[in-house]
Amino acid sequence: MEKIADVASKYGKIRAIFGAIVGTIFGLIFLGIGIFLITRKDNYDKETLGTVLKSECKQEIIDIRKNTIQFNCNIEVTYTINDIVYTRSFFISQNKPININDNIELQYISSNPNNVRIKQFKSKYLGSGSISIAIIITIIVWISVWLTQKSKIYSTVTGSLGLASDISNVTKNIFT
Repeated sequence: MEKIADVASKYGKIRAIFGAIVGTIFGLIFLGIGIFLITRKDNYDKETLGTVLKSECKQEIIDIRKNTIQFNCNIEVTYTINDIVYTRSFFISQNKPININDNIELQYISSNPNNVRIKQFKSKYLGSGSISIAIIITIIVWISVWLTQKSKIYSTVTGSLGLASDISNVTKNIFT
């Protein structure tokens, strides 16, 4: 019985190291994405408020079971920068229709107010979230390695459950 436990313990340690390598690779990917999103310079450095002049919205059912609908709208928006009035057309999809005289938050490039877009979520927040996920993944997988190296019970349980899962997946793939 002890030999089975030793084999399961060794398998648990190997599996934890392999998981840590894969987890670290994913962590590095998330870290790279996060750093890119945080350091990326957004040229749209100014914000203004626009008013909808025209709006043509079509309702689309996304998921009838969840009663999820979406409105696809072609809108024409007017906005003023430095006492100059601009008008632009946009296509936008959201969960409610856009009506005439609604206000829309816009972003534009200060050196070229003609270059405008509908306000977007700041990529710095997504970057911070991505870096947080990278740190959490990396910490968890390396704690698992540490636990399998320090505790024979933990490595035996990890190895036994991992082996049972692997056998189950192999047999499922063979017979389906």
